[in-house]
Amino acid sequence: MTTTMATSSKTVVLASGLAVSLTALQILWTYEARGCRLVATDSGFRVIGPQSQLRPADIDRLRLHRDDLRELLVLSETLQ
Repeated sequence: MTTTMATSSKTVVLASGLAVSLTALQILWTYEARGCRLVATDSGFRVIGPQSQLRPADIDRLRLHRDDLRELLVLSETLQ
């Protein structure tokens, strides 16, 4: 895995060739640590787990990075 600078945020290029923001990966790791899981849907994704672990600011971050998160989730599902 390599990281490169893209404008003001870091982009991570995975071994599959998928390029996503580092922030999207960090979001997935954060929610996993909180006991939540994100699952890809046709329109984006949904959060499975304790809703008490989602804060108002989290909803904004999820929306902002929706496309990268969904791509990561789809890739993850294809690798399983």
